[in-house]
Amino acid sequence: DVEQFEWLEREVANADRPVVLASHHPLSKMFNGYAPTGRRVCVDEIQEMLLKYPKLIAWFAGHEHRHHIKWVGAEKEVRGFWQIETASHADWPQQSRTIEIVRDSAGDIYFGLSIVDHAGGSGYGDATSPLEIAALSRVLSANIWQKRAELGASHDVNWWCGRASDRNVILKIHRAL
Repeated sequence: DVEQFEWLEREVANADRPVVLASHHPLSKMFNGYAPTGRRVCVDEIQEMLLKYPKLIAWFAGHEHRHHIKWVGAEKEVRGFWQIETASHADWPQQSRTIEIVRDSAGDIYFGLSIVDHAGGSGYGDATSPLEIAALSRVLSANIWQKRAELGASHDVNWWCGRASDRNVILKIHRAL
């Protein structure tokens, strides 16, 4: 809504150091303009506002439960920010991500992103220990019933895993902030 949008712009505009956003929904899913009262703010308006502020360096989200990385902005690694989505432990591939952010002496910013598996294997025995329960959860997560072709799915189970460039990577932003 407008109140949240204005709050976000104030926070980003007044930042005195690099800004990282974290939300459930990524920018690409901010498209529901329905508002019974007032006005909703959606993708294009949010993106236009955020691109005005070079302090914004990344937006982390997870709504789609997949590994996906995308540059948002004009000149790659210079004007814009990285949108970084990460999978979920609720769905296949049941992974999370470590995030390291560093700045070099020239002011360039780097993101070291690494995918992490939980400790559960594939054998779940009687599913009585935490590791066996984690293993059972992993097996069940591979049964992605809502993405079956007969239900109209447009992608397969590997979509959640992402491409190699969505997983263990180093990203850069040329910025002297």
